[in-house]
Amino acid sequence: MTWLTAGLDPARFETLLITGTVPPGEGDMSWFAHQAGITPVIIPEMSRELSLKDILVIFKLLREMIRFKPDIIHTHKAKAGAAGRSAGLIYKLLTGGRCKIIHTYHGHIFHSYYGKAKTSLFISIERALARLATDIIITISEQQRGDTRALQGWKIQPTPRDPTRHRFRSEI
Repeated sequence: MTWLTAGLDPARFETLLITGTVPPGEGDMSWFAHQAGITPVIIPEMSRELSLKDILVIFKLLREMIRFKPDIIHTHKAKAGAAGRSAGLIYKLLTGGRCKIIHTYHGHIFHSYYGKAKTSLFISIERALARLATDIIITISEQQRGDTRALQGWKIQPTPRDPTRHRFRSEI
């Protein structure tokens, strides 16, 4: 997201990058955003672990959306994407659908990552979010595009080589 945010013309596009916290032992890329001149909004309760705090995260994301008034909400990752799209759905309902929601998958939650029961639960959640809270789904590879067959019927596009030059078709 840092490259996309930094690559947009600030005279034409106002952007806001929102992130969570990184658990101990994982690499923190906040230096990369700062090096690109981007100061992200950090929601301390937003982390990879499932928690009741996720409800608070959704409301904090919604608060930022109401303040910022985005035309496009672009979410990434599984859990942060679910929270962002949930907040985005509420925002769209409050504003009469004034924005588009794009989600980019990065991992492989559709198979091999969790056990069978968790994977089934996550696929059900992703199906609901794809139907209710996502206008475009972007995958990072053709293999991942195949993995998203569980969401068939939705606008799924592989990531272009240079996302800063990509023009989405008229469907958004």
